[in-house]
Amino acid sequence: MTGRNEPCPCGSGKKHKKCCGRPKEIHELIDEELQSVMEGAVNEGLGHREHNEISERITKWSKELTGLFDEQLIETLAFETYMYIERQELWRRFLIRQVNTAQRPQVRDVLTAWQQPFIALGKVTANDGFTLTLQDEVSKQLYTIAANAYRGTAAGYSALLCRIREAVSAAFKEQPD
Repeated sequence: MTGRNEPCPCGSGKKHKKCCGRPKEIHELIDEELQSVMEGAVNEGLGHREHNEISERITKWSKELTGLFDEQLIETLAFETYMYIERQELWRRFLIRQVNTAQRPQVRDVLTAWQQPFIALGKVTANDGFTLTLQDEVSKQLYTIAANAYRGTAAGYSALLCRIREAVSAAFKEQPD
């Protein structure tokens, strides 16, 4: 076991306590728990039939959309429209079970809010380090998320589900704390 004042085994040159051995922030713990729920939805929340339907959908969409969109985006959209729009009941049932086992109240709040998913096709129109503004390209509706709201609270997580959540995360990771 590496001591706190010893060099970190990752090779960063920092002390272990200032690198990989540092205590995690609450938003990191919440993010990890929510990521685990998302992975569980695919691994535990779907049966064999649903996995086959998703695979068929991805294959069909790839044939029709390759060249127009990136392959990863096609797969993501095929999965998310299936899970969060067409088969919302699968998602909701899975989340209801997860709410009862969540360790943190913030995670329970997010899981409750996630039971009403929607997908928006949008682009980030502003990011000042404190707030991020996203405009839905179809409805033209604007969504504004405060940086501190995103980091570990239901308001930030439930505002925009899935693709938008990742866009927000990526945008705020670029900002210094």
